[in-house]
Parts: sequence; C-alpha cells; structure tokens
Amino acid sequence: MVSFMPHETSTGSSPIVKGLMNNLREILPEEERTKLDGYAQQAEATKPHGDLHRARYCLRWAIETAERPEHSHLAHLAIRMKETHKEWQDIWLGMWLGSEVETGVGQASREIPKDQKVGPGEDVELLWVGEATDVAKAIAEKSGWDAVPWEELLQKVIEVK
Repeated sequence: MVSFMPHETSTGSSPIVKGLMNNLREILPEEERTKLDGYAQQAEATKPHGDLHRARYCLRWAIETAERPEHSHLAHLAIRMKETHKEWQDIWLGMWLGSEVETGVGQASREIPKDQKVGPGEDVELLWVGEATDVAKAIAEKSGWDAVPWEELLQKVIEVK
C-alpha cells in the first residue's frame, strides 16, 4: 500500500479524536459517559498530526474486536469491514492521486463542532471511527458494556503523536 499524508487540518485538536469522543458519547450509557468525560482534557490537547494512524487503529480495533471468539455473532461485520476497507483504500488512493486538497479546507463534518474543516481524506477516516463505535455498540447490545474495551481504544487513539 502506498503511504501518504492525509489531508489533515492545520489547527485545533484532532478531528478523529473528537469524532470518536462524540460517537461514543451518543452510544454509551450514562455511567460510562462519566468515564468518557474524564478524557476531555486529553482529547482537546491532541493535534491532527497522526490522524491517519488514529483512524486506521480504530478500523483495526473494530475488525479485531469483531473477530474475537466471544463475539462470533459479529463475524459478518468483520468480513464486511475488511471488504469495505479495501474498497476505501482504492477510492482514497485514486482521489489522492487525482486531486489536491488545500490543507484545512473541505466540507465541515457533522461530528466536528464549530468551524473546523476536514478534507476528503478525513471524511474517510471518520467513517473508520464510525466502524469502531458500531462494533462497540453491537457488542454492548449483546454482552453489555463491560465486554467492550472502548477505553483502551480511546486511550490508544489519544496517545498517537
């Protein structure tokens, strides 16, 4: 696979971390949201640099978590995510090769508050974040939130520099 820099925003905190926090806030029960709120300061301190790695980690987390034997009911999700990821890789590479996006300019994402803009590459990355929260929600619905290692995911995503 060709490695390249995503169309990262130049200012503000990481849209990937914010997107993950917002997605989790929507699905976590109240007692878990209290834990999530404890990460707000760390999340605000993140920078967009490394967002491609954060997003890819979210997708890998989703696939690996869905493939665990205790979550065999989600095997179909893992297969779908792998196929979709391959398709997105092809689309993303073609888009990257065929166009140039000015850093920090693009359609504002619904998950990112205020005036922070994201480019097309970050839109794809935010979809990968969504895959992770979809898997988390599916596991919680069947096995409860204790079976979802969402804090581990969030901590790893925040740690990326």
